[in-house]
Amino acid sequence: MEEAEIIKLNRIEMNNIIRGLRKVLRDYNRKIKERSLYLRPYNLVFKKNGEKIYYIGYYWFTIETKNNRSLLRYKGSSKPADIPDPPEIPRVKIKRSHGEYLINKQDLEKLERFIGIKIKEGQEAVVEKVKFI
Repeated sequence: MEEAEIIKLNRIEMNNIIRGLRKVLRDYNRKIKERSLYLRPYNLVFKKNGEKIYYIGYYWFTIETKNNRSLLRYKGSSKPADIPDPPEIPRVKIKRSHGEYLINKQDLEKLERFIGIKIKEGQEAVVEKVKFI
């Protein structure tokens, strides 16, 4: 396993990432809604050891209506045919452990470029070189 510079994010910074991803995809999801599709920019996985991992990327769902409620059914990670290409979402992962969000420095930089905002600035950003996930 390779050592990498890991950045610690707080809850507000993590929420800014999620909000930024949703904002970038809002217009795209409006376009594909007529085909009962939804592109979610992340998936949260719960590990047995209590850790949570946010996988950033493409997660396609179909929108179904049942009893006047909208339900999302997972369709897969590859784009369905005959719809426009989505924005290029960087595929990264963010680990949540003991209340902290940990992300590889290069992955954070990719996300910042994609959503167009700076999440973390200053010297406090780099935690240390550690083995990551």
